[in-house]
Amino acid sequence: MAELKVAPYGAWKSPITSDLIVTGAIRLEQILLDGQDIYWNELRPAEGEYSHAELAGCEVWSGPDRVGMVRGVEEYGGPPLLQVEAEDGREILIPFTRSICKVIDVAEKIIRVEAPEGLLDLK
Repeated sequence: MAELKVAPYGAWKSPITSDLIVTGAIRLEQILLDGQDIYWNELRPAEGEYSHAELAGCEVWSGPDRVGMVRGVEEYGGPPLLQVEAEDGREILIPFTRSICKVIDVAEKIIRVEAPEGLLDLK
């Protein structure tokens, strides 16, 4: 078993990066500056919302077929796009909308889609 390391409060590296904040994957509120120290509350997604971290690693299924694995989420001003690494190695961008993503179970890491014809065949 690895040796347990003990660090003073606040001395560990934060898992919150500027990329996570800028993309909206993590939301912060009540930011307080105290000299060189910064304090904040991290907001959790509201009911029916999901963080990018929760979606990453989810398996995507279309009917009985495994489409691939979510590697990330891209946002360009419209609906978010699931960046899926397909079984054959291709990257598929699937709009993260209720009309396509019918079942989202982040606890089980599964997303079931009903994709429009041809979407999963794009290269």
